[in-house]
Amino acid sequence: LNIDLSFMNGAANEKMTLLTRTLPPNLKELTLSLGSMSLADEHIVALGAALPTGVEELDIKLDNNVDISNVGIANFMTNALPRLRRQSLSLATTGVSKEFSDRSGTLDGIRLAIYEEAQRGNLCTTVNLLPNKEVRGRMTYHIERSKCY
Repeated sequence: LNIDLSFMNGAANEKMTLLTRTLPPNLKELTLSLGSMSLADEHIVALGAALPTGVEELDIKLDNNVDISNVGIANFMTNALPRLRRQSLSLATTGVSKEFSDRSGTLDGIRLAIYEEAQRGNLCTTVNLLPNKEVRGRMTYHIERSKCY
């Protein structure tokens, strides 16, 4: 199955929810083009958790999504599919490091990049509660994942 949603800006949450709900459960091969959609780490993590478990070959193009970072890719990979034999991620012009981008072409390469990144330090999660400007008395939250040094 080949799906191209590149350059579909706005309402990324809704588009990703629709995408994950419409994938057939018996899917074996999947190619997704999600470039320039203003996606962030949380969208990629949700996508990884929602992919059908029978996927064996996965190609995802995430080019030009600057809010995707090493942490988002690492969290995406924690939900790695059990039957996955081949994976390719295209990460040009994202927030990932050069090491991640260079090794993203293969499943073993990205796993090695994640392992090496984990050896460099711990990951921290910061949660900020902020007053909602639009609805009085409500709070919004912002989650940020980063390296602790």
